[in-house]
Amino acid sequence: MKKQIFESFVLKGLNKSQTVRILAADTYDIVKEAMEEHNLNPIQSVALGQLLTIGTIMGSMMKGSDEKLTLQIKGEKYIKEIVVTANALGDVKGYIISDDSVTEPEVLFSVGSAIGGGRLTVIKDFGLKEPYNSHMELGQGEIAENITAYFANSEQTPTSVGASVRLDSSGKLIHSTGYIVQLMPEASESDVELIETSVKGFKFNGAETPEQIIKSLMDSFEYKITDRVQYSLRCDCSSEKLWHILKSLGSKEIREMVKENMPIEVKCEFCDKKYEFSVNELNNILNAIIKDKFSFSEAFSV
Repeated sequence: MKKQIFESFVLKGLNKSQTVRILAADTYDIVKEAMEEHNLNPIQSVALGQLLTIGTIMGSMMKGSDEKLTLQIKGEKYIKEIVVTANALGDVKGYIISDDSVTEPEVLFSVGSAIGGGRLTVIKDFGLKEPYNSHMELGQGEIAENITAYFANSEQTPTSVGASVRLDSSGKLIHSTGYIVQLMPEASESDVELIETSVKGFKFNGAETPEQIIKSLMDSFEYKITDRVQYSLRCDCSSEKLWHILKSLGSKEIREMVKENMPIEVKCEFCDKKYEFSVNELNNILNAIIKDKFSFSEAFSV
């Protein structure tokens, strides 16, 4: 039997007057790989899958090759943190941290209840000195509802967001899809009415293909598909990046590690890859911290 090959991608569409844009994604293989890589349970799979789907779509909205989007959810119940990072080049990665001591069925009933409120942070890195950061308190709704609120409150852009990740009774992934539809600043009252009617009448269950999602939501408009971007789960971690993360901990932390006189192991949260740093490498990190501090002090003593 021929093996079925799935490909994650984002499909972009625009109406003729360029006042309504839509992006729809199939993220089946991204979510399936993340589930297997992180050994996730069902509620973790759905939560991370939804944010991976939305992050993939929002990543495709970035423009420059060096631009990067990060979505972070800090939860207050079972789900403590979800982080997804994506770019416009087809790369996305993510991880989830949960509190296994939380076992109440009513908390684990849905993603929204498993998060239980908290904070959403959206970071857009345009390759400048400082990235753009936006923070908002999470409502009691699902992830897509909170991202919809983010667009309305932080970007003042009328937006509808949908994300569906469905598993079967054994925990196997059935589908993972999502969409973002937005009104542009030049949208007319007629555009607003038409898209509001389309969104209200759209019975999204996640089984639709991106093509079907776009057709359903844009059927009242003359529109065209403008782009198709393939995405994959890809982590760009390296020993050098982890070296700099250790350096950012400061001299006190590194000095304590050196005192242990044992190599340390650092795990990348995004892909679970492990990196080992020897005592000699830790000493090099400590020396680099001290050198930077000395150079900074010297500069201000002139």
